[in-house]
Amino acid sequence: MFNRFQASLYRFMVGRYGNDQLNWTLMISALILNLFSPLFGRDGQTIVNLVATLLMGWGLYRFFSRRIVKRQIENRTFLGLFRPLRKAFKVLRLNLTSKTHAHYTCPHCGQIVRIPRGRGQVEITCPHCAKRFSKRS
Repeated sequence: MFNRFQASLYRFMVGRYGNDQLNWTLMISALILNLFSPLFGRDGQTIVNLVATLLMGWGLYRFFSRRIVKRQIENRTFLGLFRPLRKAFKVLRLNLTSKTHAHYTCPHCGQIVRIPRGRGQVEITCPHCAKRFSKRS
């Protein structure tokens, strides 16, 4: 019984796009909006719920879409727009978790550079582009 259902679900999903980072972002954003919608009052709650429903609908449309190349282009564009934000959070996470090293982003090429903590003002040479910049460790 379960194998027949699994096989029919597999046949249904063949040729469809599925999930990616943009879909995850849309679904999580819709969930967060739905959870916090009571904070916006009666009129605001209706608008926030409508926006959350539209986000979830767009995510489901992308999930079941058969236009795979177009969905990949959308996801690549999304990742390109949010790459600087993700890199900033990565540097922040590295600085919060590492007790022995400080992490900085090279202002010229964007490479993450690791230096020892507690050395004061340090002249850093980027290993990627060989540019020099000064930071406090």
